Amino acid sequence: MIKEGRQPDYQSPVCTFEPAAVCPADLQLKLEDVSPSKLSYHLKELKEAGYIKECREGKRHYYTLQPDKLKDFAESLGWLYE
Repeated sequence: MIKEGRQPDYQSPVCTFEPAAVCPADLQLKLEDVSPSKLSYHLKELKEAGYIKECREGKRHYYTLQPDKLKDFAESLGWLYE
């Protein structure tokens, strides 16, 4: 969902700095069976690993993919990444 970027049906305000960025609140609505704490944990891990980038605007956090980092990871596993 982060790769796809912000969708028209997302309810959070659009991030001024990164219009395609996704807010965890919107991810939570789509991932109903994942607890907010589990989602937060995984976003933190992905951010620390460099696979996603965080943008803060006011109290909200938004995330975008870091395609170069993911491409490097996929290539290290012998996968094709598009």
